[in-house]
Amino acid sequence: MSIWRSYPLKKIRIPKGSVLCGTCHGTGVGEETRIFGNGEAYIQCETCSGKGFTLKLIEIQKPRPTIEDTIAFIKEAHEGQSYGGKPYWTHPYGVMKLLPAGSTDDERHAALLHDVLEDTKYNEGDLRERGYSDETIQIVKLVSKKDNMPYLEWVEKVIVGSGNKGAMRVKYADNKFNHDADDTKIDPKRKESLKARYAKSMEIIQRAL
Repeated sequence: MSIWRSYPLKKIRIPKGSVLCGTCHGTGVGEETRIFGNGEAYIQCETCSGKGFTLKLIEIQKPRPTIEDTIAFIKEAHEGQSYGGKPYWTHPYGVMKLLPAGSTDDERHAALLHDVLEDTKYNEGDLRERGYSDETIQIVKLVSKKDNMPYLEWVEKVIVGSGNKGAMRVKYADNKFNHDADDTKIDPKRKESLKARYAKSMEIIQRAL
């Protein structure tokens, strides 16, 4: 009983079948799991319910967000922002739609999230807490602009230099969307300058892909 007093407890809810019982190795655990402050988890297994709490042997995996979950999240994250006179979330949604056939779920999520770290209040920890994979988060971090580096240098050294094909595909789709966008609010000279920059960026990425 002393172990129960050794660490603070918190409770989380996890789907049935996602935790392995340390006693019987069954997966029929209840929805409620107690987590100790030292990271260990104890569960009440329905299969061997007469034996009390047992030590969890495998890591709890949070359910991954669906694409629909991510679309709902970016609508909330970018609330009040606009792109070309439309709600801002339509931009990352359009970027996702430009990804090539065969792109992974990580790449699709990252395309939707690609401006979240750069332009909203949310940070890497928030994405992790929401259940996004390490690969999704890594892509989002790579395509988040570094202010201390010229744009094309950043594309070549950080994105292409990483060797991460997913980040390259997401950035290429972002460049393509921005290049083709018909934003009449932008000064024509600046618009041409931006188009040239996006075209050069796509050229750099295409060579690496």
